[in-house]
Amino acid sequence: LLDGVLVADDDEVRFAHPILAAAAYERLGPARRRALHARAAGACPGLEERARHLALSADGPDAEVAQLIEGAARLAGSRGAPDAAADLAEHAVRLTPDLDESASLRRLADLADYRLVGGDETAARAAVEQVLAGGAAGAVRVRALVLTALFAPDARTAVSQLELASSEPMDDPLLAARTLTQLAWQRGAWLGDISAAYAESVAAVALAERLDDPPVRVSTLTTAGLLGTFAGDPQAEMHFQRALDLVGDLERPAGDHTPRVAYAHVCWWRGDWATAAALLDAERGAADRRGDEGLLTQLDIFGADLAIRRGQWDVADKLLGTALGEARDYWRVIALVRRAILRGRRGNPAAAEDADEIAATPFAASDPVIAAAADFARGLLLAGEGGTAAGDAGAAAELMLRLPLAAAATSGRALEYAALVPETVGALVEAGRSPDARSLLGDFEVRSDQLGDWGAAALDLCRGLVHGGDGDSAAALAALTRARAAFAALDAPWEIGLSLLAEGRTLRRLGRRRDAGVLLDQAADRFARLGAEPARRRALDELARARPRPRQDSAPTAAERRVATLVSSGLSNREVAARLSTSVATVEAHLTRIYSKLGVRSRTQLARLVAEGRLDLDR
Repeated sequence: LLDGVLVADDDEVRFAHPILAAAAYERLGPARRRALHARAAGACPGLEERARHLALSADGPDAEVAQLIEGAARLAGSRGAPDAAADLAEHAVRLTPDLDESASLRRLADLADYRLVGGDETAARAAVEQVLAGGAAGAVRVRALVLTALFAPDARTAVSQLELASSEPMDDPLLAARTLTQLAWQRGAWLGDISAAYAESVAAVALAERLDDPPVRVSTLTTAGLLGTFAGDPQAEMHFQRALDLVGDLERPAGDHTPRVAYAHVCWWRGDWATAAALLDAERGAADRRGDEGLLTQLDIFGADLAIRRGQWDVADKLLGTALGEARDYWRVIALVRRAILRGRRGNPAAAEDADEIAATPFAASDPVIAAAADFARGLLLAGEGGTAAGDAGAAAELMLRLPLAAAATSGRALEYAALVPETVGALVEAGRSPDARSLLGDFEVRSDQLGDWGAAALDLCRGLVHGGDGDSAAALAALTRARAAFAALDAPWEIGLSLLAEGRTLRRLGRRRDAGVLLDQAADRFARLGAEPARRRALDELARARPRPRQDSAPTAAERRVATLVSSGLSNREVAARLSTSVATVEAHLTRIYSKLGVRSRTQLARLVAEGRLDLDR
């Protein structure tokens, strides 16, 4: 063997480095390359590898080789390798004789499916356009129309394309069930016609039940489960469970929801974080085993969604960063929406950059929800920067309101963005727009039952905020106390913080300053742990109102300030006494007077006043 060039590995001889192999390959003439690939094809035991070598050995169209490669591509697709399947499908298209137009169009449709599952929407769209331009009919045309609907700029166009597909004459009951399922989803979740869509999804389930095809049954059941959830039908749970029982490691057809991911969404909408996490973990394991890179990227986005709801905001930020390194087209925009809102809640100016990128995409131009999501992030930033200025509060509330209103118009997406309703109601109340807050509350009441325990808690939070805006402090306090307890049971850190802040503000207005201070302290701590700096500042502003600076005649004396300085630095009473050459009893007496004058109850609260600059001990 040539030292440093070739190496022996068991019974295989190979180049020591891929660059050497590439260079040697490039030096071969075309005929020599084809001959070597033909020899390699004869030695390969596996269909996929043999097909790849046969494709590279062909010097022109070959119907027999193209058919073999088509089968190999489907094998790669079935094992969850969409990129490998797409590469083979391109060879199959290239080697199909010109006269066999139907086979060429069929293989282009296959290529579009593989590219879409692999996350390359641009390439998928190009393949679909070729299919339709080629005059495809029957099942191939239906497949192309279904994919076109997935790329449609708006819901009405998508539904129109799917209605065309459903009316196309063909003899393929599997495809008919899949097409009806897609039509039901687009009509319900995106166009907002839930009643008709749910009926179509149930009809698709009945059609699939007559077929021996587990992937189609899983797809129809999952869609019926989602639409049934939107419709408030108790049967939705049964559809999900049947789909989950069937799914295993089945391949994921292009454009399909997977039941684990779909049901995980429903669970975290309801506040069931543990079940949602288990479902996402199971789906990630299945995607890993299949090598489904496109789904793994989507799972990073879904995992970030769940992490945001659970208060794991640093985890969410990391997942979204990973997803944005891989995601393209629609999924990149969805990841940007999540990150823009997360950054906006944290007061991170980079949220504006994400919002600008979202707004510049064709998805924002065609989808009011995505456009409104960019505005929502901008509204969060404005609310965080504007303090209590009426103009800023009003502009922020206006920007934020656009997203829940746009989502509500599509029914299904109202549940997806329901988590943003309480803070939007709060922004409207703060801006003095109580009628708009009541209207948004009314919209939310209609669907809160679909959101389980989280929905009930959020409804109380929104009612408490609205009652507070209307000046009914007693009703506000009752609702907010219930909300805080319910969110605590769910362990929903962000919503607990919002409830504490609103309840503390209400107690302050009722004159219960000490009780208000306790809750506002807790709110500030919650927001600090999340990194939600604008919300933390609001809590501290309320705390300052609940615990105003002491009057000059009740300010700490010089001796008390010396004790407070040492205590706030972390020294014990005994250490302070030794430092000041006095007794522990004297230190304790000073602390008692300090606590009374400042309205605090512990050395921790005293240290916080100093750290936050609300108590100057140097003067």
